[in-house]
Amino acid sequence: MLSSLSNKLYLLTARSILLIKDLLRHFKHRNSPEYLLSKKTSLEPHLLHLTVFLVLSFINLSVEMGDSLNIKPEAEVRYTEDRWKLLQRKRMRAKETISILKDAGLVSFVYGSIARGDVEESSDVDVVIPRPTLPHSLIEEMVSKELGDPLCREIVQATPQSTPKYYIHYSDSTTISMPIGRLREREEEFYKFGGMLDLRGIIVNLRVPGVSKELKLIYPTNFGHVEYPVVGNEEIVAKILGVTRYTVDERVRVLTKRRILGTTGLYVNYRLQPDENFEEALRKLKMTKKGFRNRLSEEYL
Repeated sequence: MLSSLSNKLYLLTARSILLIKDLLRHFKHRNSPEYLLSKKTSLEPHLLHLTVFLVLSFINLSVEMGDSLNIKPEAEVRYTEDRWKLLQRKRMRAKETISILKDAGLVSFVYGSIARGDVEESSDVDVVIPRPTLPHSLIEEMVSKELGDPLCREIVQATPQSTPKYYIHYSDSTTISMPIGRLREREEEFYKFGGMLDLRGIIVNLRVPGVSKELKLIYPTNFGHVEYPVVGNEEIVAKILGVTRYTVDERVRVLTKRRILGTTGLYVNYRLQPDENFEEALRKLKMTKKGFRNRLSEEYL
């Protein structure tokens, strides 16, 4: 146990040093506030990421010491060398995709198993733009210049009350999604529930806790991950993930229903034709789907 904790403290220190060096780079030959202001340099994202990383890392340490989670683990999974390589390969694809979006001035995240680390060969590289600041068709055009033509494109709305989303599927199991309108708070928490990570987190090899489709809390460790049951521990899981209890309860209900009945119906699940653009599809759905039209009218679209 002591050897494991020492190793974990070493890795924590090493990664912290890398992040601190990144911060110090802003100060080298930049001693005046005027310089920082003139370059519009902001240290807040770097400080925020360092803080989140340290908090998550120390929580991870306390879990191994038995001081944090009052939940009995169901399984301890040790990754093989091939699985670590698979994770790195899929994260390289996520890094490439998020970097393309960043160059366009868009903030995006990878979510799901790629963020948690418990990847399989079939795992998708899911990237979300929570708050797109450019037209959807323009984003699609810019990304497609780098990743190639999409395999398919979909507009999905789970229920008439949900925010519709635009999904663009590329090769290598890569999907970029973005809301059509503004996500509500509980809809944003959906991504945190499954685990989400930004570009800097990928760069420093950070893995975050999140819940799998099997309703297991996946908690990263040095050797792989530990699995905890979500059902019966909803309040603790909500605190660990930084989401509301309502979000956990809702996801448990949806995923349990899906597991029993199979894929549940969607209010809108529209696949665009190869020669159809986003705006054309949007107009068609607004004409034919009242719930879709009403939800978008709330956004003044």
